Amino acid sequence: MNNTIDDIKIHIACATDDGFAYPLAVMIVSVLENHKNQKVCIHLFSALLSENNKSKIEQLVKKYNQSFIFYRLNPLDFKAFPTSDRISSAAYYRLLMPGKIDKKAKRFLYLDADIIVINNLTPLFDLNMGETIFGAIHDVVAIDWKLHKKHNIPEQYLYFNSGVLLINREKWENINATQKLQNILFQIIIFANIMTKTV
Repeated sequence: MNNTIDDIKIHIACATDDGFAYPLAVMIVSVLENHKNQKVCIHLFSALLSENNKSKIEQLVKKYNQSFIFYRLNPLDFKAFPTSDRISSAAYYRLLMPGKIDKKAKRFLYLDADIIVINNLTPLFDLNMGETIFGAIHDVVAIDWKLHKKHNIPEQYLYFNSGVLLINREKWENINATQKLQNILFQIIIFANIMTKTV
């Protein structure tokens, strides 16, 4: 489909490496199946996705006659960020998304690879976000006092699910949120290293 950004309302951003390529494909199909009569653009970000898997995902999107944009990231840009068996470097790709997606896309919905969409997402793109930078859902499963204690989160602050984020791209860019979040992240890393060495 030769849609221009101006023609498209539903912008879906996602990130993966080869380990999550198959679940990501399932998530994308769930989006496209619920938007057969609307123009959708899938924005895929990766530093480590093979060309073979990238091509398969692109062909999948094209089968639905929808738009696909791939953003190849530099893995070295994420080398300093902490990872674990549950969190890969791909978790940090979403920090760069607002600055890379075309400015004509006023907002986009970030979805983790393990999400299944069961309905049309248009109402989210019709929401009046005002000055809100992003919309997220309170993580009612993960949020408990142990999690707050472990990460030194004051009890009045809510822990949200970062796997579904409605990003107000323009507002995000206006306050330079990417740089601010990266600064906070690096402060946490430095603090964690100091605590590790002093314990």
